[in-house]
Amino acid sequence: MEPDLPPAFGRTRRGRLTRYLISETNCAVTGADIDPDNIAWCRSNLSGGQFEVIPLMPPTAFADGSFDLVVGISVVNHLKEDVQFAWLAELQRITRAGGLVFLSVRGPTQMAYNGFPPAKYRDLQERGFIDYSPDPALAGVISDDNYYRACMHARHYIVDRWSEYFEVIAIEDAIAALQDFVVMRRRPQRQ
Repeated sequence: MEPDLPPAFGRTRRGRLTRYLISETNCAVTGADIDPDNIAWCRSNLSGGQFEVIPLMPPTAFADGSFDLVVGISVVNHLKEDVQFAWLAELQRITRAGGLVFLSVRGPTQMAYNGFPPAKYRDLQERGFIDYSPDPALAGVISDDNYYRACMHARHYIVDRWSEYFEVIAIEDAIAALQDFVVMRRRPQRQ
């Protein structure tokens, strides 16, 4: 990792959103993760949901149009660019037409909060996407220690590139653990 970057975040708190989706809605809830430890914890501690380990690379076993809403907190900001696009295509496949997808990304607020120097922000604005380094949080947990990354996305990059997969409705500042929330809609199927 570059010396002037803040240290990587540790493993996420398990089921931090899923527990509320289960307890506060009447919706069927499915949790999916590449980390089998997280899925095992959710299966043991959260009743009322279905929890599935998914592969590092798509496809998943989920059927086309399985979900009305897909939420990914601190997911795409840990993926290499080509892997990110593979997962966006998979999310497009498994989200029903008109369904919503919410994905968090590291944005300007998180950069400032974590003490990134202004030159890093300018670099991100110029490049749009930066993959800084491997993130060791899942080292030894998943089969590829180079898979889980420390990445940042600029807003213009999200609008330009992710619009190939979804209609980007909004990018809300710092509402998901200081990460920005990208709100997208799956376009209707073309006849």
